[in-house]
Amino acid sequence: MTGKDYISWRRENNDRINLIANKVTYTPGETAEILIPSPYQGAHVALVTVERGGILKHDVIQMTSNSQLYRLPLPPSMRRMCMCRLCCSREPMRIN
Repeated sequence: MTGKDYISWRRENNDRINLIANKVTYTPGETAEILIPSPYQGAHVALVTVERGGILKHDVIQMTSNSQLYRLPLPPSMRRMCMCRLCCSREPMRIN
């Protein structure tokens, strides 16, 4: 479920975001579709890294809501198990 409207995701107080992939396993040449259930509403950024013993790929995504689909093409160089990490950030709130 994605869209511009706020979606109430279940949250736990452990500073984790559980990414939701459309499949359990992939083969090279496929594109993984990964749902990002962000804890932030409105515009913010997300840093996505794909890792295996180091960072293989990184993307900065402009998030427009708290739910967005990220598409990750899987080239032959990613034929072994990789891990996807995410870090969301927004501007600090200003207190007058």
